[in-house]
Amino acid sequence: MSDRVRFIPNQVTGAHVLLIDLSGFANALDSLPHIMEARDIVGTQSHKSVYCLVDVSESRFNVDVVEALKDLAIHNQPFVIASAVIG
Repeated sequence: MSDRVRFIPNQVTGAHVLLIDLSGFANALDSLPHIMEARDIVGTQSHKSVYCLVDVSESRFNVDVVEALKDLAIHNQPFVIASAVIG
C-alpha cells in the first residue's frame, strides 16, 4: 500500500476507510497507477466491508482518468458500503 492509497483506522466504529488520495496531480495521467492500486486493494476485501474516501483536490483530469474512475466504481461496488469524493 502506498501513501496515496491506504486505510485510515476508525477506532470508534472499527470500519475500514480507504483513502484514495488523488490530490495535487498537475498531469492527469499521473493518477492512473493509484486508481489501479485502489482497485487491487479493494478487490481483496470482504463483501460490503469498505468505506472509500477519494480526494481529488487540485488535480487535473481527462477522459482516460474519468473512465478509469468509472471502472473503479463499478469494480468496487460489491466491496464498498459507501463512498465520498472531496475536492
